[in-house]
Amino acid sequence: MDSKERKKWLPKPYLLGFGAARSIAGISDLVGSEEVIHNLYRHPLRQGSRYAEKYSQLDDFYSFGVLLLELAMWTSLVAKGEDGSKKLDEQQSEVLTAGLWKSVKVEPAPENHTRAFREMIAKYVPATMGSRFAEVIETCLTCLESDPAKQTEGAIVLREANQHGCQEVCLAFEERVLLELEEIEQSLSRRGE
Repeated sequence: MDSKERKKWLPKPYLLGFGAARSIAGISDLVGSEEVIHNLYRHPLRQGSRYAEKYSQLDDFYSFGVLLLELAMWTSLVAKGEDGSKKLDEQQSEVLTAGLWKSVKVEPAPENHTRAFREMIAKYVPATMGSRFAEVIETCLTCLESDPAKQTEGAIVLREANQHGCQEVCLAFEERVLLELEEIEQSLSRRGE
């Protein structure tokens, strides 16, 4: 089956699970969670039960980066329990609490998550998904870093655009993340033809 036929049979992707979604103009209540399952997709500054800064779209971009990392690693950090509840996947739990942290030589503290994720990206993603995909993930995961030396060029653009409002940050996200992903997909489609 060629790529055009495959596209006809593949359904359009969609996202689920907006139970905790808020509008762009929505007020942050600054309440979080101590549960690991709730913190996996949150930037380390947003982990825990309370934090000082309100959420911004950059937080959403960070979460999207973790999702992209899961796709690149071909695994989910979350598993469904027998009762339908979500929990940390046992295999991933072991990786996150032991193997991952030891392999990247950092402690499993929230402030080290982004560093560990970035080391995972450097170690695995270029070989499985390519360096462009790896950079897109890093752009998402570093957009909340305050030190520009820890950010990709795209993350710096996102952070600066965030200071100018919703429309600017949305346009920057489209340019630095979504269009880049689309170009990667088109490149792969041309190879398959």
